[in-house]
Amino acid sequence: MTQLDRSRLPVGRRALVRSAVWSVPVVATAAAAPAFAASCGSLTAGYLDWGANYTRSTTTSGVASVPISGGEAVRVTMSSQLTNYTADTENYAATSDQVGATGKQGFSMYQTVKGQQYLNNPNNCQIVTISFSRKVYGLTFTMTDIDSATGDFVDAIAVTSDGSWSVAKGSSVTGSGTSTSDPLRPTGTNTRVDNETGAAGNAKFTFSGAVSTINIRYWSAMSTAIGQGIDPDQAVYLGPFTFSAYLTSGC
Repeated sequence: MTQLDRSRLPVGRRALVRSAVWSVPVVATAAAAPAFAASCGSLTAGYLDWGANYTRSTTTSGVASVPISGGEAVRVTMSSQLTNYTADTENYAATSDQVGATGKQGFSMYQTVKGQQYLNNPNNCQIVTISFSRKVYGLTFTMTDIDSATGDFVDAIAVTSDGSWSVAKGSSVTGSGTSTSDPLRPTGTNTRVDNETGAAGNAKFTFSGAVSTINIRYWSAMSTAIGQGIDPDQAVYLGPFTFSAYLTSGC
């Protein structure tokens, strides 16, 4: 049978209408794409300096504004929930001195357990939530001063996030930090680290991709009674954040 040469057939009105309807979105999308890409720009470096970019609102809230060259600043919001712990006056403050031998000021996570019956239970803790106003990439920061003191405290930290991360630990830190059953913690129950000059209690976090939220759970894993006359306060610190971000919040 001889096949019709459809390329020579007249185009009907319905075919024309269908062609017009479907072609418009394609043209519009093609025109819009370059404008979107141009507004996002390329990934640009950001640096959170706690002494320069951060403002504490209360002992459980604060915000940092991190400049992005040629674009919108990234807003980093810090907030806490505490269960059977109290926030000390230094909680959420930027330190006046360096932390963990970094040469830089830090962000303070400073707390006291309400009673020894609340020790060694990750449900009794402070949870610090870090929220970025838009996704950041390649985030790195160091947590410092993970240590312990007999009859006083044993730092324990578990981290969750919508981003993937790894951690490099100082010589006196053990644990994965990925769960409450294997928290980041000191290697012993009396493993002291100088909060300004000691690096053995550091844990450096590196995020491999995008991240917008981080939760840090912090408690005392001490299993013995609090020593008589001891104030069982404890503290760890966060060093500067380095990351990259696109230029605008719509990216």
